[in-house]
Amino acid sequence: MTNVPNRPENSRDTEEARTSADEARTDAVIQGLNARVHWPQLPDDALEESTSPPQSASFPQHPQARKPRSGWRTAGIGALGLLGGVLLGVIVQDLLAVIFIRTGTPVLGLVFAVLIPLFAVLGVVTAILIDNRTNRRRQGDRQ
Repeated sequence: MTNVPNRPENSRDTEEARTSADEARTDAVIQGLNARVHWPQLPDDALEESTSPPQSASFPQHPQARKPRSGWRTAGIGALGLLGGVLLGVIVQDLLAVIFIRTGTPVLGLVFAVLIPLFAVLGVVTAILIDNRTNRRRQGDRQ
């Protein structure tokens, strides 16, 4: 495929002064479009009462605003917290193992046995608390 350079004589992108005939054609196209499209009309008194759109069939709410909070969302957030807690527990366990080996402290088996499950539970609780706080803030902003 050959590359053809952009020539101004063939291009529609050249700057030309707009004439009144162009303006008239543009206005006619816009009027034709407005005649075909049915825009929702608000009564004049509705504009004076509030600047926010009314919550009716012509202005549906956001789908998330109508959905009740489900247990599946909480379970999913908890699973993500579990994964994050386990990963954090593994990292902390690796760091503690290096510290215990360098200082010559005997390895505390109980600490290593409890560390990952403890961080996993803390991750679940933290994730659910953060999600609950975020949902309360979002609902407060909508009202």
